[in-house]
Formats: sequence, structure tokens, C-alpha cells
Amino acid sequence: MLISFLNPAEDHMFIAASDALQEILSKSALSDGSGSRTLTEPLLFWLDRVGTAIVQQTVSSGDTSLVARSTCKLTVALGDHSTSYLAANVASRVVTTINVPPSLQDPTVQDQRAQIPKSHLIHSFLRLMLAFTGLPGYFGVDEEESEMTLGFWYLFQEALWTVDYHIDDTEGDVGQFAEPVASGDTREKEQVRVAEAVYFELVQILRRKVTFPPQGSGWGKGKHTI
Repeated sequence: MLISFLNPAEDHMFIAASDALQEILSKSALSDGSGSRTLTEPLLFWLDRVGTAIVQQTVSSGDTSLVARSTCKLTVALGDHSTSYLAANVASRVVTTINVPPSLQDPTVQDQRAQIPKSHLIHSFLRLMLAFTGLPGYFGVDEEESEMTLGFWYLFQEALWTVDYHIDDTEGDVGQFAEPVASGDTREKEQVRVAEAVYFELVQILRRKVTFPPQGSGWGKGKHTI
């Protein structure tokens, strides 16, 4: 129900619900990676459907609103909570069934469940993290959100190295999205390919973010910090 209160049009309610979810992710019985079906996947679904639009608006406008900042904090909290899940399923062909939050339901549709590949949700999440990491402007002057994401990339890298990459494509309701089960070697190669693409993009973003602004930008020497 908390996810249903994440309505960007209602700032105060959004931030309160986001703060509560961050507490649940970090300081509850569902912390430390627990509750993938009841917490991780529904939040990944919300980020895919709503969080993406918030980030796109932030990047296009160059202005980080209170809702966007809260979304960044929630995204980072989810990443820290579900690092192992994200690493294990970054190339998964499993299609998971998610109960659509009431705020995102279509009243004309009887079945309020969504079937979506786990890898799609994770790729969407990683794109959001990259977008927050590469917010326009310079950290400490134009924006203060990009630094929040940096710890996740270390955790995710370690999880990719240590994850037990087992075959789980027969789990869950795959329905019309069913695909032939890939071998362990093939799945591992897909995982490596995705990880390399993500970290290549991350390096490009970080190279841009640590570059000093050009002359005439209005920065004084006191603002040139590392």
C-alpha cells in the first residue's frame, strides 16, 4: 500500500511514503535482501513505470525537485537492499508476476497483475541509477544527488563477482514469455556482457562528472574541489 502513495503530484505524501519505504528497506525484518517478491519486485516495477518519468523530467529540466531527490534516495536504498537479487537476475529470462499497485491499475482491465521479465526490471533500474549518477551539472554546486549512488556501484560490482549464478528459468509463471532454458555458460556470458555495458557507461559518466568546468563558467578557485 505504501507504493500506492508514491504519487509525484502530491509532494508531502510522496516523500513520507518514500521515507517509510527507505526505513523498511534498511531497518526492518525485510532488510538485507529479504522480501524480493513483496518489496523488491513491486518497487522495481514502480520505478520502471513512474520513476523513469521522474528522472527524465529531472534530466531534461536540469532542476532536481524534492520528489526527484526522494526518488533518488529510494532508488539507492533499493539498490543497497537488493544488490544480490539485481546481480543474480541481470540476465535472467524468468518472467515474474507482479500485483500492480492500486495507483497504477487500469480500471478497464480485470486482471491487475503484470507479467514482466526480471531482466527488464533490472535494466530499467540500472538506467535510473546511471541517470542519477550523471545528473547535469557539478556535484556540490548544481546538484547533490549523484554522490548518493556511488556506493551502490561498488556493492553491485562485488555482487557480480560473487553471485551464485544458478539456472532458475523454470521457476515462476513464465506464461507466454517462456523461452528455452539457456545453459549456465550462456547465461554467465550474458551476465558479463550486460555488466560490461553498464560499467562502460558508468566510467564515461564519471569521467565527465570529475572534469573541471571550462573557463568562463563563473567558478572561483575555492569551488574547485575533488
